[in-house]
Amino acid sequence: MRLMFVRTCAEPLLRRLSIALVLIAALPSCGGNSTSSSTSSSGLDLASITVQPTSPSMSVGSQLQFSALGTPASGGTVSVTSEVTWTSSSPGVATINSTGLATSLAAGKSQITASLGSIVGSSTLGVTGGSANLQEITITPADSEITASATVQLEALGTYSDGAGNITSSVTWTSTAPSVAAVSQRGAVTVGTVTGSTVITATLGTVSGSTTVTVVQ
Repeated sequence: MRLMFVRTCAEPLLRRLSIALVLIAALPSCGGNSTSSSTSSSGLDLASITVQPTSPSMSVGSQLQFSALGTPASGGTVSVTSEVTWTSSSPGVATINSTGLATSLAAGKSQITASLGSIVGSSTLGVTGGSANLQEITITPADSEITASATVQLEALGTYSDGAGNITSSVTWTSTAPSVAAVSQRGAVTVGTVTGSTVITATLGTVSGSTTVTVVQ
């Protein structure tokens, strides 16, 4: 009878202990990666991103290369220029492509932002000289005819009110028929699965230019 009494008294204690262990297991663990940190391709958890140059100024119709430096939580710096997502708060003033190359279109200011996961860095770009506006985009070669095994590299020439320049890496490239020929954001045309024609367009701000690529047997 004494043994049965001990077992009976111990059962509520064991149940309470089991519940306590379940509650402890359900608690979030301490340490680990912060939800505000993002990981670079080198496997480092970033605490912050610095965009360079800081608060630069450029004239209308020119280009400027930005870079992004990540500061790991463990210290030091690492280049993440090719890993971040680049954005411009005012595309009408300046655009920026996926490599961090900014092209100015009109006088004003734009916030250039580099983000990797939840980590964000920015720099304010000032554009002066509102007279040199982009007027026209010309794509070369014009109206190409290529075979199914050929490739072609397109280039975009921007004509401004005070001159001209190559803006191939700054424009947004699109194809009306990717199944005939697709185009990369660097202007490289890749032949698709069918023959025919497609219109390739390069756009920067509100200005665009186009050319026709025909794929034959």
